[in-house]
Amino acid sequence: MLLERVLEKVLPRSTFSLQLGSLHVVPEDTTSVPVLYDPRGADGIDGGFHAWLQDRNGQLLDPSILATLAADGYDVDPDAYILSAQGRVFAKFGLGFAYEELADLELLGLEESDVALGRLMVVAMEGRSQPPCEVKLDVRWRM
Repeated sequence: MLLERVLEKVLPRSTFSLQLGSLHVVPEDTTSVPVLYDPRGADGIDGGFHAWLQDRNGQLLDPSILATLAADGYDVDPDAYILSAQGRVFAKFGLGFAYEELADLELLGLEESDVALGRLMVVAMEGRSQPPCEVKLDVRWRM
């Protein structure tokens, strides 16, 4: 959500918007286990889901998955991000990525998080520290 706001500020014509769904990451060499973030499993949303940005042309921007994969022991740069014009299914870094938007997922708490996101924008855009804040974003299945 923060990156979407940053892009709106620095690239006013940006058409990137937040997408919610599942992500399957499968190592091409089969020496590591696949990583699955899919809320349709037995554990539901608590078992995992994924969020990324995508523009109207299908270009995908994922700022967080490489840090997550690096923390899980995968040989990827945790400071990098994924930018793909190949759509939602592609291979990079020896890994196969399959993103699937799930239209029945919805983001909650945006209004309640507005002040916190504003403070985080000041940190991101100006480098000035801000008082602690609480982001109250959550995801659920549409009713």
